[in-house]
Amino acid sequence: METAVSLIIPIYNAAQYLPACLERVTAQTLFARTQVLLIDDGSTDASPRICDEYAAKHANVEVLHRENAGVSAARNAGLERAFGKYVAFVDADDLPHPQMLELLFDAAERTGAQMTFCAFRFGTADGEGTQSYGFPQNEPFERSKLAGYMLWHEDGNAIWNKLFLRAPIEENRIRMTVGRKLGEDREFILHCLAFCDTLCYVPQALYDYRYVESGAVRRPRDDYAERLTTQYASDSAQFLRLGLNSDSLKKGSAYLLCQRTAATIDLVCQTFSGRKRLRMLRRLYTDKSLHGTLRAVLPDAGKTIDFYTRTLMRLVLLRLVCASRLWMHMMTIHMKLYEKRPGGDGA
Repeated sequence: METAVSLIIPIYNAAQYLPACLERVTAQTLFARTQVLLIDDGSTDASPRICDEYAAKHANVEVLHRENAGVSAARNAGLERAFGKYVAFVDADDLPHPQMLELLFDAAERTGAQMTFCAFRFGTADGEGTQSYGFPQNEPFERSKLAGYMLWHEDGNAIWNKLFLRAPIEENRIRMTVGRKLGEDREFILHCLAFCDTLCYVPQALYDYRYVESGAVRRPRDDYAERLTTQYASDSAQFLRLGLNSDSLKKGSAYLLCQRTAATIDLVCQTFSGRKRLRMLRRLYTDKSLHGTLRAVLPDAGKTIDFYTRTLMRLVLLRLVCASRLWMHMMTIHMKLYEKRPGGDGA
């Protein structure tokens, strides 16, 4: 019987969550037709032992122990070993629904879609919820719909709620960019979209994403600005190849850059304090490349960004670090007061 899916799971020090994830994987209704590739990326906890135990129990579970090289390199190592008709990815700290692979596989076979995807549940520091999409349900649609959505929305970037036909990936040697620090999943998906004529959306929430704060979030980084401008340039080039309308491309890319920049400033302010926060904000606010890009795209963003983000971007261009922090503090107070008003969201 043909192997339906090669499931690639990159693993790095995930012993706390890995058994629950693998129980869900081995409970897949399509498990008998699934090649499971556990890529141990140099873990120093009990993850290697857990991987070996599951491989010993199941003939279709394979383990590759390798030196640590990052999640993109681990996924690429899995792609090199994959032989299923389709390929999927799961993160070691998440929980796929037992029917996820079967429903995505059946949708692909029934519609001829080269990519299928599903809704998912998420749990973050801010709460829990379900991410669903407004695409046609359980029927084929063209790639331009997903490409247009991803131009404006970050929640289309998840690689783990998707099933990809493997043939185009191998024929075109599509791989994750090793060393890329922002948007590697998005880049991979957009590369795949270039070779997809048909997609299909399965509306059930078939994946539980669990937010796990890593130590990397707490470590100060000096390359935030570089990450933002690299992501902007990559997005523009890839969407251009997908044939999106140039005006929509300009506005969508500008919108996302402004939103990402604002989110980065917010992350720095929430995560760090004192001189460390001030130093990181100054590096961000004085980066010439980011400045030049923001100055060029702000007119294109126009009314697509809200008043808060637009004001913050202007403060960035004026290099007013302290004013930006004060502005964010004032807006936080304003939102809390609004939520307490009769008829407000918090009422």
